[in-house]
Amino acid sequence: MLQTLKKRQDFLRLQGQGRQYKARSFVCLGLVYAAPPGLRVGFTATKKALGPKAVDRNRAKRRLRAAVQQVLSQPAWGPARTGRGEVVLIARAPVLTQPFPALCAELQTALNQLWAAGL
Repeated sequence: MLQTLKKRQDFLRLQGQGRQYKARSFVCLGLVYAAPPGLRVGFTATKKALGPKAVDRNRAKRRLRAAVQQVLSQPAWGPARTGRGEVVLIARAPVLTQPFPALCAELQTALNQLWAAGL
């Protein structure tokens, strides 16, 4: 089960202190912490980026959630690699039209970049 970030203060902490990776269809913010094990992931989709339709914003978050589930279920992303951080994914407009395998590849690249930088 994926642990999600839900409180605004968690999102703001990542925005202020986290490392950033900008992809075509999302922005990925990551932060390392030492205490409780487990990767926590937050998803956000704004009206500014995706438009006024809630349907589009919900679809973007569902697609990002599914991509995270798929990427983290791969053997390379076992508990040893995902056991110590928080990640926020901020959706951009191309997340709605990009093919799902390409979205997963982009997410894996983003996570690799964040891990290489110390996440």
